[in-house]
Amino acid sequence: MRDEGGVRAGEQTPAARKHVGGLDGLRAIAVVAVILYHLELPWAAGGFLGVDIFFVISGYLITSQLWARASAPGGGVDLRRFWAARARRLIPALVVVLLATTLAQLAAGRDQLTSYLGDLGAAATYTSNWWYVLHERSYFEAFGRPPALQHLWSLAVEEQFYVVWPLVVALIVFVFRRPHARRFAMLTVCVLGAAASMLVMGVGTWRSGAPLGADASRFYFGTDSHSAGLLVGAALAVWRGGAGFGGPALRPATVRSTLVGVVALGALLWSLWAVHSWSVALYRWGFAALALLTAVLVAAATRPGVLGRVLDLEPLAAIGRRSYGLYLWHWPVFVFTRPELDVPLTGTANIALKLGLTFVLSELSYQLVEQPVRRLGLRGAWRSLRSHSIGRIARPALVCTLVAVFASTGAVAAMSPQPKTTAKAAVTAAVEEPAPPSFAVPSAAPSATSDRPTGSATSAPSLTASPTSSTSSSPTPSFDGRTSDMTMTVFGDSFAIGAANGLHRRFKTATLHAKEGEQGFVAVSELDRLAPSLTTDIVLIHVGNNGVIDEVALAAAIAKIPTHSVVVLGLPRVPRFWQNEVVKQLRSVAARSPRVKVADWYSLANPHDDWFVDGVHPNGNGVREYGNLIQRTVLGE
Repeated sequence: MRDEGGVRAGEQTPAARKHVGGLDGLRAIAVVAVILYHLELPWAAGGFLGVDIFFVISGYLITSQLWARASAPGGGVDLRRFWAARARRLIPALVVVLLATTLAQLAAGRDQLTSYLGDLGAAATYTSNWWYVLHERSYFEAFGRPPALQHLWSLAVEEQFYVVWPLVVALIVFVFRRPHARRFAMLTVCVLGAAASMLVMGVGTWRSGAPLGADASRFYFGTDSHSAGLLVGAALAVWRGGAGFGGPALRPATVRSTLVGVVALGALLWSLWAVHSWSVALYRWGFAALALLTAVLVAAATRPGVLGRVLDLEPLAAIGRRSYGLYLWHWPVFVFTRPELDVPLTGTANIALKLGLTFVLSELSYQLVEQPVRRLGLRGAWRSLRSHSIGRIARPALVCTLVAVFASTGAVAAMSPQPKTTAKAAVTAAVEEPAPPSFAVPSAAPSATSDRPTGSATSAPSLTASPTSSTSSSPTPSFDGRTSDMTMTVFGDSFAIGAANGLHRRFKTATLHAKEGEQGFVAVSELDRLAPSLTTDIVLIHVGNNGVIDEVALAAAIAKIPTHSVVVLGLPRVPRFWQNEVVKQLRSVAARSPRVKVADWYSLANPHDDWFVDGVHPNGNGVREYGNLIQRTVLGE
């Protein structure tokens, strides 16, 4: 995401005079991986790891620049100059994105405006990651319109590093005068810091039970737990003594180093394809391994040779040079172009729209904001607009936009009532459509069809609020009255809320323990707590719509349910990365729990897109079919 620090016109610095090959291509791989992951493409399940690639690159670049300048004769750490260069490089493009996103939020997301204003303040101060930790935001929640500035958590981690790390380097340069002692001290700090961050991630997630037994967002967002990549990159820079940044030249690549780099690149690409966000190993040691693997690749790719030249080929290098803008723009574009909700396009057409807007906006940012500011500085770029005819319109238009955004945001925030629920959209129960005269009960379990991801994490509808628990006191007659005297308790998430009316029609009562966005481990924990005291005839468990579950914990909770209750386990139909895994997990739980009856919603509903509002939550037809399935399962049909 980040390039070398920009300099004003005419300035010459060791870092500015050198171009290190290979890094633009690595940036391109990283940003494309993140974009594909956010498009929910099934072959980019590990694309979120692109952020960790950026961390290593940033740690390497920044430390190389600082160390080369500090090691030069008469050199040192010029904090003011470093921070000014970082500000010129990063802030102008960010400000433009924040303005555009605020306008989009005012136009299309006013229901989330209160929470957005907090996110905006955090983004502007580079504290987004801790803001989300403080407010217990989940990075892995799958449905509803996501926060439009959520992706800026990684910029916050890096900016915090950019503030603290130069001070650390300056202190070591001041305390240790001898080059060898100075280098040893820096390496010690890098290695110990990286190890400490790895331990916080590994031990912290282990103690909390994340990612299967708890939300891993605290450790994913935390600067303390997610800085290993930055420090590993810094260690590589110090080990090389700032080579390639005005100090000694990097030695040409050998056959061995090239082969090592190719193997590292292959392993990294495999990780971007195969690693999932719910992998326990990823949080225990995987992030650390990925940082080391990326450092090996950076070390090989930056040495003059075949690998570096391949990574510098166009258009790969061109994408890498624009990676900062691509990262900034892609997420807000995706958030406000949800298929059939914000725009009428779906499938490939929607993906094309998202990518097209992202590349156009990032190119405009690169040509009109990033490059002019890097070359001329903020004032110089602003003054240069006067030499172009477009500048006579652009300058006053920008000022007017700033005024309009701040005025309208303040006015809307002041007039908008505080939401009674969270800013995230809740899911209301869909009303079951009546059966047609020729309606026949379908067979219980058709054969499973292939997993066909059709949606994205940003494609869920914004629906009205619904209570998290409800009980039907006067059930509506069902199509089949054989279960109308049976009581039911339901554990689940927003799907259970959406399907509630169909259950109420067929059963005497249906008490819900569910809420929108509920992670599986929360529902399982609630089931485990309440299981011994359950008295209803049926206990329906429908989890897995928001991620994988802990098989052992779910089986243990089911074992606590009194034997007089019929236990029904629903297999979710959720076209996301984790669908096949969670279905396999639930089938495994059912196989070792003989009392459990399986309601195979996955197999029944997978061919029927017309049963869903958004691919996951049922419409009227879906509510009817789900209710019939649960009824047949309870009756053993």
